Amino acid sequence: MKRTERNKQAYEEDRKLEEQRYYNERDQRREQQLEYENERSRRSKKWLVAVIVILVAIVAICLTFFFIHKHNTAPNDTESTTHEQQTDNKEPNASNDYQQQTQSSDINTQINNAKEKIENNQNSEDIINNLQQKIDGLKNNEHNATDKSLTEDFQQQADKLKEANNAQLNNEDQSKVNQLLTDIDQKLNTIKDKINSLFDN
Repeated sequence: MKRTERNKQAYEEDRKLEEQRYYNERDQRREQQLEYENERSRRSKKWLVAVIVILVAIVAICLTFFFIHKHNTAPNDTESTTHEQQTDNKEPNASNDYQQQTQSSDINTQINNAKEKIENNQNSEDIINNLQQKIDGLKNNEHNATDKSLTEDFQQQADKLKEANNAQLNNEDQSKVNQLLTDIDQKLNTIKDKINSLFDN
């Protein structure tokens, strides 16, 4: 009997054990790999959840600060508006001398006359110079902040009239002249309202 035949049974058992061991090792490696992948997946999910929680917390904090700031500034806006109204109410009336001089010189009419001459492409330098003299007279009669404020308003309009007249004489762009005249018109209405409110009191 040959040695291989004698130990045939032992060889077969060894081969079966090796095959089992091969499959067991392969299965074991596959199982370890799956466990490793599952662990990585769990870690990445934990990090993802942590990042989401942090982002939600940051957004919540930002929204809270925004609404707190908005809530705090809203009363301040109303307070500043009421404060401005109170200071407007506390603004002293124009002095009597100033009122009389303003009404007698009728500066608003002269501003309108100069504006109309410029609109009709006429030189309004004489009217503007006369207007400037009256404004200078008002400057000499200022007694309080209200007087000074009105005089500054008149001076701004006289300066714009000079600029518009010069632009007209130098044949500059008509849109620039029209814009200046529109500004004068709007400011003149504001000045009239201001004078009426101050002089009526």
